[in-house]
This record gives sequence, C-alpha cells and structure tokens, in this order.
Amino acid sequence: SGARELSELQPPQALTPQQLFELREDGHVLLDVRSAADFGIAHVPGSMNIGLGGQFAMWAGSLIPLSASIVIIADTGAQIDESVVRLARVGIENVKGYLEGGVESWRAAGLPVESIEQVSVAELKEQMANSDLQIVDVRRPAEYVGGHVPRAVNAPLATLQKSPLPLEKDKRTAVICAGGYRSSAAASLLQQQGFSNLLNVSGGTGAWINAGYPVESPATD
Repeated sequence: SGARELSELQPPQALTPQQLFELREDGHVLLDVRSAADFGIAHVPGSMNIGLGGQFAMWAGSLIPLSASIVIIADTGAQIDESVVRLARVGIENVKGYLEGGVESWRAAGLPVESIEQVSVAELKEQMANSDLQIVDVRRPAEYVGGHVPRAVNAPLATLQKSPLPLEKDKRTAVICAGGYRSSAAASLLQQQGFSNLLNVSGGTGAWINAGYPVESPATD
C-alpha cells in the first residue's frame, strides 16, 4: 500500500535524559544526526552517527532496520524535523522520540558520554610510525582498490554490522573513508562493538592524496 503521507506521521516525543537512559536498554536505535566533529567531542554511549550533512537517508536506510524504534539526538528542533522527514522518505517511520536539549542536557544530568578523537591526515601519518596502529578503510571495495592509505584493511560501511572485524578491540584504530562522513558512522558502530581507542580521520583519503602522501593499490601492494 506504500508509505503513509508525511502528515500522518506521529510527531516524536520529547524525552528527558533519564527516559532516554532507560530506553537505551530496550533495543532502541539512538540516532545522532550531528556532524562528525560534534559527535566526536561527546555523544550518548551506544549512539550511531549518521550526519544530516551527508547522504543521510541512504545510509540510514542501509544501516537501520525498517522496523527499528528510533530516538533522534540533535542540536535543534529543525534538525529533528528534517531527520523525521528524510527518514520517512526511505520508509523509516518509527521515530519514537528525541532527546530534549540534546547532548548538553544529557551531560547536565550527570550521565556519561563517550568521544571519538578526530585527527587530520597529517596526524594520521605521524601516528602510523606506531606499528600497533590499526587502520580501517570503510569505503566500497572499488574505491579501496583504486588507492588506499598504506596498511589499511577494507571493511565497507554497508557490511560492518554483519561482518565483525578481525582486529584487536583495545588497540588504537583509525577509521577512514573518502571524506570523513562514512568513517564517523563506522566509528560509532565499531564503538558499539567494543572498540575502545578509535580515531576518525577528518578529510579522509581525499585529504591524504591531496597532501601528497603515498597510497597503495593492487599494483603497488
């Protein structure tokens, strides 16, 4: 019968930090729609980052089950409204609520936050001197074989939830994509899987190449 009219969607309920804390244990998807930088500074533990500034609807449709109950975490009411509409366009209509006051209200309530360090490609290159650094490239395989950061293993974002990485979860792990958007989403998923020392590479492989740093490809591996 197709999707419902947007006017038929129930507006999401405002949730206090304590209400959200209790919902975390009920299998709700906590969807943080802020930028990678803001998500990296502080976010609700267990939340997924799919920023409104990128291919939001496509990745939400790929990573979130249609039947999932969703709570939006955003900075403004406009972001919440935009999220609901863009989710509905890909058939995701079960937005139950949003965190009233955003992450700041969560912190003000004394509840714990997590963070993901954001690093530039120059900082990544410096840290690659550490042989323990793990690098995960979450682009599509075709992008990866076209040229990737040396030592990076390919784990496409679209399959990251279904194919756990054969990496050590306590080791420093840098996550990279083309520009820093997909890698933030991937880092949030890896954090859910127990990776505890994550870096998100701002600017991604594009910035790495523009800086003149070496890449590997099947011809050079």
